[in-house]
Amino acid sequence: MTEGKHVKLTMNPETMRYGSYVLDKFGAPYLSELTECGAPPFEPPPNHLGSFILTTIFVKPLPDQQRRIIFMLGRRILNAIYEYTVARDFLLKYVQKLPQTNNHFLRALDAITHFEQCIASAAQADLLFDRLVSLAKAPELNDERCEKIRKIWNRSKHFDEDLANLTVELTAPVWLTNTAIASSAAVVTFEELHGVLSDLLKVFKATFASKTS
Repeated sequence: MTEGKHVKLTMNPETMRYGSYVLDKFGAPYLSELTECGAPPFEPPPNHLGSFILTTIFVKPLPDQQRRIIFMLGRRILNAIYEYTVARDFLLKYVQKLPQTNNHFLRALDAITHFEQCIASAAQADLLFDRLVSLAKAPELNDERCEKIRKIWNRSKHFDEDLANLTVELTAPVWLTNTAIASSAAVVTFEELHGVLSDLLKVFKATFASKTS
């Protein structure tokens, strides 16, 4: 190099790319392999919670225990759908920009966070549904999709156990693939999660829609 001359290195933030080490170690497990959004869209539901309240007050009151369980069931389902929608939006924005750069990988973590909250609300809604089934003395329904959701929720709550396990190297309790939500305990596809949310929403609608007839 000629004395007095310097080489100036510049980096364009619009096109720079991180390697898989950065994405997987400082983002989430297997984040470097996340390139698509496989989550189907969810149409925002109408104000079902408001409809339930009005129907219960003015049309046909329910026994207190049943009313409380159904109300909590509705809240959890609607929150799960909201979190799913927000998560999907973050995920779409992340993958759409990948052809140019991946320096926005923290946006993918926002998607993961909201999907994790969706899983939590969906698992709680499923447990409340089971409680309704028990009150009605109806046969229990064993749904493999819900079992996987519960396992992911449980792993999320007890992620400290994964951190304490030196044989498991994880940087987050929940992560995403192109087609699913994963944890160290289970994997549920986006299609399965969407299906569970749709089914639970139908259950909630049925609890007050039939009361108006």
